[in-house]
Amino acid sequence: MDHFRQAGLRARKEELERAARFGADHVFLFTGGLGDGERGLVAARRRAEDHIGRLLELARRVGVKLALEPLHPMLAGDRTVITSLTSANDLCDALGHGIGVVVDVYHVWWDERLEAEIMRAGRSGRLLGFHVNDWLLPTRHLLTDRGMMGDGIIDLKGIEVMMRRAGFVGGLEVEIFSTNWWARDPGEVMEIAISRCREIFGGPSHASYLSRVLDSAMTLRITAA
Repeated sequence: MDHFRQAGLRARKEELERAARFGADHVFLFTGGLGDGERGLVAARRRAEDHIGRLLELARRVGVKLALEPLHPMLAGDRTVITSLTSANDLCDALGHGIGVVVDVYHVWWDERLEAEIMRAGRSGRLLGFHVNDWLLPTRHLLTDRGMMGDGIIDLKGIEVMMRRAGFVGGLEVEIFSTNWWARDPGEVMEIAISRCREIFGGPSHASYLSRVLDSAMTLRITAA
């Protein structure tokens, strides 16, 4: 929770101002987990809501949204105390305009309220991003064993349909934290990711978006070389 101490707030203000200069639409915010020796999630969540409200005031002044990304409950101890889309939506409702949510399938695929909460976020115009990857069986590491789309058990197309029905018009962001994929050639990984997205999500709009991603990736590869 160091982000929320006075010195941390000053640093976050500078980061928000920098994001505004770059023309960023939103900035991600993670609360951190429990404090040293702390046991109570209820108190930690109340504290996080208060602190996020203070950061939101800063973000509104510079014209940048805050983006909450609920993470899997297995990360509540040290990463964030916001562990469901329901909690993220509740917090957005409490705090008002200028804050939204990012849906990462890895963290929310299991939630029985997922469709209802995606629709709820869509009705409020607060869907800011959509991250895709997959959940492997077995999962060998909490952070660095995500799967390539199609290699796991997540209903990726089903969740994407929910997002589109809720009004989300943004692109797919492939986010795979994986020691396996990190060890492979970046160009190969990019080509596989684009191929899988075409297979799973399809559609001319996705094909156009993914082509632009591939063009950008090729430029980056040439620059790196």
